[in-house]
Amino acid sequence: MLHEQNAEKPYKSLGANEAKTAAADVLEQATDLSHDAQAQIVHESQHAFDRWLARRREASHAIAVLGRDAIKAKSPHDIIVLWMNWSRGVVDRLVADANDQVKIGTAIVRNVTTELVDTSANLGPRNTDDVDPNKSGGSDADPVRH
Repeated sequence: MLHEQNAEKPYKSLGANEAKTAAADVLEQATDLSHDAQAQIVHESQHAFDRWLARRREASHAIAVLGRDAIKAKSPHDIIVLWMNWSRGVVDRLVADANDQVKIGTAIVRNVTTELVDTSANLGPRNTDDVDPNKSGGSDADPVRH
């Protein structure tokens, strides 16, 4: 791996073949992490998808019950009460859908962030011993972090 080959001086110039090999190593690591992150996102999202499908079944049943009960209603007041109950269920399902979407989004962000951190960690630490802060725009007030 590039870091192991250049552990003492990671900033040395690379030849064309070394650069291609280093780029291939980084891409391979990123691809492996990407597959792991995708698998984790799918795993974490499965429960949200299951709940979403259950709510669709519940919605289908609720509209059928509304229709059936509206036919049996004895007054406009009864129909309004049925419709209010049905619409309350609609709002509850929409809120649950939005909540699950937030959970899925959070799972995606968490796994992508973890992937980026893992990729950075796998690139290894930099050797900043031979970096001149004056040449890189740094100063004593803004030291180079190790």
